[in-house]
Amino acid sequence: MRSLMELERARLNEVTGSDANLCGHKKENVHGADLVVYTCAVGEDNVELKEAKRLGIPVVERARLLGQLAATYPFVTAIAGAHGKTTTTAMTAAAMQSLAPTVHIGGDLNPLLKDFQTRRTEKCTHFLTEACEYRRSFLELKPTVGAVLNVDLDHTDYYRDLNDVLSAFDAFAKRCKILLVNSDDRASMYLNNGGEKYTFGLNALAYFKGENLRCESGNCYSFDFKIGGRRATRVQTCQPGFHNVYNALCAMSAAVVAGVEPTLAAKSLKMYGGVKRRFERVGLMCGAAVVSDYAHHPKEIRATLLNARKCVKGKVYAVFQPHTYTRTQSLQDEFARALKEADDTVIMPIFPAREKPIAGVTSHNIVLKMLRERNKATYIDTFCDVLKYLKARVTEKDIVVFLGAGDVDKLARSCK
Repeated sequence: MRSLMELERARLNEVTGSDANLCGHKKENVHGADLVVYTCAVGEDNVELKEAKRLGIPVVERARLLGQLAATYPFVTAIAGAHGKTTTTAMTAAAMQSLAPTVHIGGDLNPLLKDFQTRRTEKCTHFLTEACEYRRSFLELKPTVGAVLNVDLDHTDYYRDLNDVLSAFDAFAKRCKILLVNSDDRASMYLNNGGEKYTFGLNALAYFKGENLRCESGNCYSFDFKIGGRRATRVQTCQPGFHNVYNALCAMSAAVVAGVEPTLAAKSLKMYGGVKRRFERVGLMCGAAVVSDYAHHPKEIRATLLNARKCVKGKVYAVFQPHTYTRTQSLQDEFARALKEADDTVIMPIFPAREKPIAGVTSHNIVLKMLRERNKATYIDTFCDVLKYLKARVTEKDIVVFLGAGDVDKLARSCK
């Protein structure tokens, strides 16, 4: 919502708002508004929505407004995927900087790219956005270029199973004039748009292919970027972790399809300075690096912890705050397996977000599963006690990774 707010202000619209967790929702907040925008996390009984309807003020869901805004641009690039879309959208913004795109993203771009989020829309021809699959929100978009990083089961409060998720991505693919898919992600390869389609990846089938991978200092990777079997340029990921090879491949591919020369795209990609809460170093604890990461799905957690392992000689400490009861209920076995990549794991109470508690679903379930497999795990329910636990154990050779999409980031940033 914040990114959408910034874009609307750039169009010289006056924007106000409210937040259930900060100032609360009050019917008076909508008085005087010409349009009320809401998220799909808000129920029909919301006092502001009710008041807007009573007063006859038009209301629109966030995803629909995004779709309407995107439709005002001649060229729309949309980055979809269960994992990595925020990072990849930011990387694509860097790779496409010569096109000066307007960017809609769910995170904070680095300062060198920040003005892309506040660029006056009438001066731009290219619109770049994340394409979120939650409640099929991305079906409000009609991309010129749509990229799919991966397809995986998530948002289990809405999707029944992986096939249900795949059906949503298939519908998204069919809305794309040009489709880019990850050739190393099996589910993504099933997608088709009935028209122009290209693949990116590391295997021999990829049209946009990464070859000759090399792990550089700081666990960052470089690779040769080839187009249709021809060498184009050397690409440096500039962000640690093997998973960022795919993010960079997708960003390069999207930029080239949009018309950026490959060498220029690779050079511009170096402007990417990371996104807030994506393996972001936020402080120190007992001399050890403290990292905050938005990872809240097992595959994301495992990738983050494997990355952390390569960054230090000592132990990896993980602090995980599960996000939503439905996700915890559906993926608790996968969470337990992913968290074993840490040497010591602290698990906190579930962050409910938009959900109400589900009987029998608690963080304790993950702890017990880990202990049965003889993995070190401890349940701690307060921020203060988490810090006490860590400070009694962490040394300067270690790394502490705070994981989750809730308010665990505040705890990470409290470390000095």
